[in-house]
Amino acid sequence: MPQPAIFQVKSRNGVKKSGLLAGMRGARRWWPFMVGGLIALCRLRSAWALFPRTASSAPVQLEEEQESFEGFKVKKHEVMAYLCFAIVFWAFRACGSRIARFTLEEAGGKAILRMGGLNQAVLYKEVMMAYMNAAILEPVISIGAAEELSGKQLMVHLGMLFSIFWWIYILTDAFDCSDVSQRYQYKRFHEVVDKKPGDYEWLTLQALDDSRNTQKAKLQGSVIYDLGLWFILFCIFAAVVSPGITHRDVFHAYAMLVLWIGMHHQCRGASTWNPNYLLTLFMPSTGLMPMEFCLPLQEVDNVDDLDDWRHFIQERCGITLNIVA
Repeated sequence: MPQPAIFQVKSRNGVKKSGLLAGMRGARRWWPFMVGGLIALCRLRSAWALFPRTASSAPVQLEEEQESFEGFKVKKHEVMAYLCFAIVFWAFRACGSRIARFTLEEAGGKAILRMGGLNQAVLYKEVMMAYMNAAILEPVISIGAAEELSGKQLMVHLGMLFSIFWWIYILTDAFDCSDVSQRYQYKRFHEVVDKKPGDYEWLTLQALDDSRNTQKAKLQGSVIYDLGLWFILFCIFAAVVSPGITHRDVFHAYAMLVLWIGMHHQCRGASTWNPNYLLTLFMPSTGLMPMEFCLPLQEVDNVDDLDDWRHFIQERCGITLNIVA
């Protein structure tokens, strides 16, 4: 197994800091709240476990029930747990985007594309999409057909429904290369329009620098892509901290998490643009985004077109591909 990449950058005062520390530095305002919330949650859970589940503890349970919020029966320690989850998500987002930038710089903008691995990733995507299409009906039926549905169960079913919707969207977008092919074609139009701009006033093209900066920013993470995974983690987390939600209620969340781990493995087997494994696992945008740029290379007819695509990817994303077919 290769050794993990170790990289350092210099701060303004000349002291060397790793990419992880630089990422944590940008999000240090979150750490007191996150650590304090986790400590409070652990103390509440340990205190709750000390009371035996007998009739003698009835007054204690009654007192805790009185601390629930009106209109939605959720205890205060559950609210604290959900707030901690949200803080962890945003702290990871703040640190992850910075870590992604530093790991990309450390990798030197070079990556390997394995065409066999790309074909396997496309096939695995079809399996994952088939499961999503089959599972999307269960939350709808559970919400519409249930005679009695608590607020917590409704919250989990809606979270499951949104996560399935999100995964269908991001998988379709990640493995749809039509927008990339369009940008590749319209890039050639710049050469013609720039020579005679007066003849093409009806055509407005995006500046090449803007398009280049947009793609490089997506390599550092996209909240839209990452929410699909964190909706799944939220449902599993709700089953752990909320007494009214069972693990059976969030079975699809476990199944989708396992499917994503397999999809993540297939994507890294095709092409790894960011070498940090945990980063691409918990930020699906960094692992899925390269797929839409690699898929057009499956349809290339000659070596010259393949070289043109390599230069296009290098200009747009700053990644130089070495292709293994």
